[in-house]
Amino acid sequence: MSSPRLRASRRAVIPMIIGLLAALLPGAGLSVPAHAEEETVLSDGFEAGNDWTLYTNGTDGTFGLTADPVHSGSAALTMGAGANPTQSEVGVAAIRSGLSVAEDSSVLSFWYYAGGDATYRGLSVELHTSAKVHSTLLPDVVQLGAWRQVSVRFTDVAPELAGATATTVVIKAITDPAAGRSSFTLDDVEVRNGVPVVVPAPELLAASPAPGATEVGRDRVVTVYFDQPLDPATVAEENVTVVRGRSAQPVAGAVRHLTGARAVAFVPDRPLLPGTTYTVRVDGVRSLGGPALAAPVTTTFTTGARMTSAEQSFADDFTEIGDWRLYSNAAGPATQTLTADPALAPGQALTASASDPAQAFVLSHLHPLPVVDENSVLSFSYFVTGTAGAAELQVMLTSADGRSKQVSLDAGEVRTGEWATASVAVPEVSRSLTGFPLTSMEIKLATATGGDARFSIDRVRVGSDPAAFELLPPAESGEGRPRLSDVPAADRQRIRDLADHILTTQNPDGTIPVGPEGLNSTRYVGYFSTFAALGLVRAYELTRDQRYLDGALLYAGWYRDHLNPDGSMNDFAGTWPDLTDTLTADSVDSYASTYLLLLEHLVQVQGSRAAQDATLDEWFPIAQRVFGALNGTYVANGQTEVRPGYPVQFIQDNSETWFGLQAMAWLAGAAGDAPTARVATALAGRTQYGIRQAYLRDATNDYGVAVTRPSWEVQPTGPLDTWYPDALSNVLPLGVIGGGPGQPDGGDAALLRRLVQQFDVERDDTRPTHINDTQMYLWWAMAGLTTGQPELARHFAGRYDDAEGVGNPAALGFAAAHLIRVLSFPYDDTLWF
Repeated sequence: MSSPRLRASRRAVIPMIIGLLAALLPGAGLSVPAHAEEETVLSDGFEAGNDWTLYTNGTDGTFGLTADPVHSGSAALTMGAGANPTQSEVGVAAIRSGLSVAEDSSVLSFWYYAGGDATYRGLSVELHTSAKVHSTLLPDVVQLGAWRQVSVRFTDVAPELAGATATTVVIKAITDPAAGRSSFTLDDVEVRNGVPVVVPAPELLAASPAPGATEVGRDRVVTVYFDQPLDPATVAEENVTVVRGRSAQPVAGAVRHLTGARAVAFVPDRPLLPGTTYTVRVDGVRSLGGPALAAPVTTTFTTGARMTSAEQSFADDFTEIGDWRLYSNAAGPATQTLTADPALAPGQALTASASDPAQAFVLSHLHPLPVVDENSVLSFSYFVTGTAGAAELQVMLTSADGRSKQVSLDAGEVRTGEWATASVAVPEVSRSLTGFPLTSMEIKLATATGGDARFSIDRVRVGSDPAAFELLPPAESGEGRPRLSDVPAADRQRIRDLADHILTTQNPDGTIPVGPEGLNSTRYVGYFSTFAALGLVRAYELTRDQRYLDGALLYAGWYRDHLNPDGSMNDFAGTWPDLTDTLTADSVDSYASTYLLLLEHLVQVQGSRAAQDATLDEWFPIAQRVFGALNGTYVANGQTEVRPGYPVQFIQDNSETWFGLQAMAWLAGAAGDAPTARVATALAGRTQYGIRQAYLRDATNDYGVAVTRPSWEVQPTGPLDTWYPDALSNVLPLGVIGGGPGQPDGGDAALLRRLVQQFDVERDDTRPTHINDTQMYLWWAMAGLTTGQPELARHFAGRYDDAEGVGNPAALGFAAAHLIRVLSFPYDDTLWF
């Protein structure tokens, strides 16, 4: 443990230094709220004993005080657990309850030592209040084999913790479930109040369209991204303006706040004019709890002739050097100049020259690149001469969060003595850059030997193609198209039986437990219950049995009445009617998305336009609240995180986000809120692009499970091994957007056939048989339908029946609804897009 005297000295000095900075630099864009001197309100070095308890979902958990000879002090708290392949991750956590810590600019800090042979995925912190459980995944990579101190501000765990009283602190190490055993030690856990907050003014990260972009589509949502969370009260129309041409004629439009993305969106009321330059200006916007922009942010772009088109985000034909910079590690002098270029118009190129007779070296051209990856491709022409052998042509891109990623182009095939062209898409540089704002690019020549080299570039372009954002078209009616009335009599009766089963599990207040028996009858999970209600809606569409619609509406009302203020929903537990709010939920994004889908279809199934309008009037305000929760999880790369403060992006959740956003677009359009409809549609397009690119694993030509901070690299890296989550993370997206644009090599149908061979044929001994797991077969069935392989749909529906039995009284309501979907989807695919 560190000395108490030393800790007190730090507490006295830090506020003094910050105060001096604020006095000397009043225009520095810092917000420093006044607080009393720091006060330690919780301190536990474990010398006095252990007031903590253990949680783990691993095997053979251990927990207890140990001697602490490495980190100064007499004791520490050590816990550990073994692997558990049945879980998506293994957590081992220390829980300190019975607290009463009033948040007052509070910071939690602790020392940890991570050991064992498990693979650590991260550290999380939970802070419980009497109203809710708040959690966050700390951004740092877990360091092994050494003591390390980390800290987190209460309000960074969740803004709602400001002024709240924390009753429980949970510190958890998260490891891979497949193998290995963790050994995780805590010491010197502290909560300090009165820690000064230094909040900087927001700064521009990137804009879409990019600054200076040309050929911009006329039907465009304009988005400006910042580096700080924004004060929503300042994201207002008076602070965001768009004008056209030299006359600066204002453009009519609406402003929307993209909360999780830290962005401002401007939605023009009508299509932009062709061939016109527009200027975007953002002023007066403040960071959350901090100062306003130090100066107005302005950016311009020029439209093309089409409503949507491939945009040119960056172009340079080298009439001047401008912002280009040179890098070289050659021993001799290096230069960067404009040189004659008779082969390419307009006659000049950017040339770097250097020499090093003793060893290989690199020559690089660097330039800022404030571009958001939107299916973006960098291309350029190059010319290489000199006595040094050319080894590789490389491109490096740096993201706004400081990650630099590099890829080699034409390895071993760099053309010399003549002009050649090269290009690379952003996800080809690194899948982890997909959708992110970028800050710079580097075009590099790496030589193979010593000598001299001249490396010229020209016609540098960065463009984007909106084709990747085109959403699957909605189902269309037409002559000869199957209808619900064509559902065979046997399937129609089966759907009735399944819907009746859901109704038997539903309680009088509308709640629907996960299942009717055992532990499942005491669990109320928004995601599963909403799917069950969607099954009732489809059964009503097919049969017009009012009981099914009434059941769905009753559930929707209960969900509405139990929303959190931010539009999210918690899980509940207990024996009805004595249900207890658990104050937490497995996810925010998937719960919100499935509920938005339910609201959309509750409106659509109404029998008349008047009934639809009345239902929409009742439910659209609720949809706006729920969309607010989803918006809070939607970050700058176009994907949603599980929940605010827990920065894991699952491909399964984002597939559901995709249809939730489309549902919100439909609801907003029907309610006359065109700006929100357009924003939701644009977000759905970016989500679809991210699903197809960010999770794609090039080595195995399939999809991973998740991407996480700070690397944003897709996980897992090895071969697909388990039915859940590995296989389902491929099958579920196929069941939602299968058959759409941007498939991996060979297409969606081929990927599904490979998965069937690997898991259903070759891993028959590991197939799901437990009642909680067999519903996975229905996602496989849906993937068969969406990829045009109905025989696979029938096969996996049969697998489900073989495991569960037809008419199983203990079937999960979610699974019954999913089977309703499978049986009816070939005749009407509008319910799940």
